Amino acid sequence: LIATSVFSLLLVALNTRAARRLAPSTLVPSAFVASGVLFLLEWLVRPLAPVSTAVSVYLHISCAGPLLASGFWLVSTERFDPYTAKRRFGQIAGMGTLGGLAGAIIAERIGATLGAPALLPFLAVLEFVCAVLVRQLARSLEPWPVLAESASTTGTGGVVGPVRSGLRVVAEAPHLRQLAYVVLLGTTSAALLDYLFKAQATETFGRGDQLLRFFALYYAATSVLTFVVQVSSARPILERFGISFSAGAPSLALFAGTAVSLLVPGFASLTAARTAEAVFRGSLFRTGYELFYTPMRAEEKRAAKAIIDVGFDRVGDAIGGSLVRLMLMLAPTFQA
Repeated sequence: LIATSVFSLLLVALNTRAARRLAPSTLVPSAFVASGVLFLLEWLVRPLAPVSTAVSVYLHISCAGPLLASGFWLVSTERFDPYTAKRRFGQIAGMGTLGGLAGAIIAERIGATLGAPALLPFLAVLEFVCAVLVRQLARSLEPWPVLAESASTTGTGGVVGPVRSGLRVVAEAPHLRQLAYVVLLGTTSAALLDYLFKAQATETFGRGDQLLRFFALYYAATSVLTFVVQVSSARPILERFGISFSAGAPSLALFAGTAVSLLVPGFASLTAARTAEAVFRGSLFRTGYELFYTPMRAEEKRAAKAIIDVGFDRVGDAIGGSLVRLMLMLAPTFQA
């Protein structure tokens, strides 16, 4: 977890430098193409170096995946005004969850019929298709007036000229610092809760087929619940309670869930807490969180978004993993 976080931060740094020179309509599709090419290379190299390829695929998916998602949402926030985004972002996130469910089914069928390595070229094709679709999205709609004016002052065709670094943009903008704190603390808390949940699940079901079946059912049920919340409740809750409530929903669920787990200890209450946090993070949080970026100037958003979306998220993972490691090291001392 810590090593993945470090690797992600390196990718974020490279992406941020590229974002200062390339418009999202060029950078994001190019990143999808590069990811697809890497999947093909991993597929070709796998017979020669299976262990190294396994590590490469893990880092590829864990590190590049969130960065590609951040790029997609960057393009989306530049193509919708805040009022339209309130109506559409929940639907977009819902289709993403539905795609995750479809992907799980497709992966199982391809793995069963052609073998797991056949997933790599299939993933490459999907990345190329995503590149085309994101490119069409970025070019098919005119940016709403505030962003169009901002882009016209920063470079031809919306390509950003020399601007402040992403870290400086985050440091100097109070609302971006608040978003960074929300992402950092939320991810750290979720990492700690996830460890407790998985440790308790292992203790309950043991290691083996029962544990695998439990996690398969759990993640399928979580995806279904996330989709239901997205399509049925994301917009009404957003309009009634505002974006701050939607963005803070996972933290509220985590606080309430852990409080209940302290009062009623056990695997059931811990599972409920983890489920609520995951469902609200995948539905209400995403809908509200992305709206914070819609009114921002294009050059600031492009410089800062990946740093907050991925960089602070991965730092939170690293802190959570470090705290877990520290607690495990200190546990014998406390028991003695």
